[in-house]
Amino acid sequence: MEIPFIQGLPVLGSAIEFQRDPLAFLRKHEARHPDLFGFRVGPNTLYFSNNADYAQHILFKNFKNYGKQNLMYREMAILFGGATSVVDGDRWKAGHEMIKPSLAMKRVTEFLPIIEKSFEDMLTSWEKHAATGEAADASADLAAATMSIIVNTMFGSNMPDDPELIGRSFRDILGIIVDRILSVVKFPLAVPTPQNLRYRRAIASIDGFIYRIIDEKLRSQGEPAGFQDILGEWIESLGSAAESSRKRLRDEVIGIFVAGHGSSATFLSWIFYHLATQPEIQEEVANELRGVLGGRTTEAADAGRLPLTRAVIEESMRLTPPGWVISRSTIRARAHLPAANARGAHRYRPRPLRTRGTLRRPANAGEPVRVRFQLIPLGRPPSLSDRGERNRGRRRRSGELATKSRGRAGRALASGARALRLPQRP
Repeated sequence: MEIPFIQGLPVLGSAIEFQRDPLAFLRKHEARHPDLFGFRVGPNTLYFSNNADYAQHILFKNFKNYGKQNLMYREMAILFGGATSVVDGDRWKAGHEMIKPSLAMKRVTEFLPIIEKSFEDMLTSWEKHAATGEAADASADLAAATMSIIVNTMFGSNMPDDPELIGRSFRDILGIIVDRILSVVKFPLAVPTPQNLRYRRAIASIDGFIYRIIDEKLRSQGEPAGFQDILGEWIESLGSAAESSRKRLRDEVIGIFVAGHGSSATFLSWIFYHLATQPEIQEEVANELRGVLGGRTTEAADAGRLPLTRAVIEESMRLTPPGWVISRSTIRARAHLPAANARGAHRYRPRPLRTRGTLRRPANAGEPVRVRFQLIPLGRPPSLSDRGERNRGRRRRSGELATKSRGRAGRALASGARALRLPQRP
């Protein structure tokens, strides 16, 4: 098929417009070419799609032809190193074998008391604000709560001396990574530019904190512990190789830390934003929680008894996912996409969060009906593709973005970028 292409400027292509506001750029052109279109950013030719059929093909059905060897993951390696979340192939398999027991549902359930305590502290603070009529910064408070949760589950209550410094350091580095991904011209990190100096200070703060905890855990190996934190579990699984695996442990800690702290806080902030702007949905959710829980604390078993709450959470993730782009590179020089759904039913269509329309809940099923592969929370590893197709409840809307570097074999990026302008982040 002939793919629509945005010509842009000579040499630069669409670099200036794309760098100024990537989502506005994608939204504008997706309105004219909803399934797939191409554009250039400097020497790179990119292809963007918001079609769930293409996402299924790239991320699941033909995942072996789409890897992570591209600009986005090279820049992410600035922070993540060789973390499982940014590698693929044999390196991904090795990392996944180490971290997957810590992410199993049974293991996560053991963390519920820590999660409850962190959010109870946050809600107590909010009640004080409500009593005085003073506004609370929900996004900052959620970031503090998720920081407490990830530190306690990952390290076993070893909070950093200055948690705000660590949180700010992560935000600085992630911002630098985004800038470098979008920039046509960038200086090597060794060049002492103001941005690179800021990066060095941030990475020094993060590495100092994480390596200190790793070394403490290594020294205390074999000592009895009441609570087995995630890092301790990883060290135990490595056995005698743990001492020589400090860098590997550091990289995996970074990967989980960013997902558990930054991404979770952003995800929760958007849920509160959607509920705050649609009070009728907020009231329905509150009524469901009151009716099912009766004032008690939630338990893992309650998830299946709160269909509206679950639907709102999933729809918020679909509309405003914390990670809005998934990138892939073609491994073979030529890659072919299958014909997409001709009726366009598999395209992502942004709509307001609501109990009817977007959520479209059957009267008896208790779960939202959605187009498959519009929802893939934080991506899904290729080895789980078969299971992922059966698990309809855990998918995020995704599409495709492809790139071809000048003088190199064709590359492709698969992207879940929603093509709409977002409100200011809460």
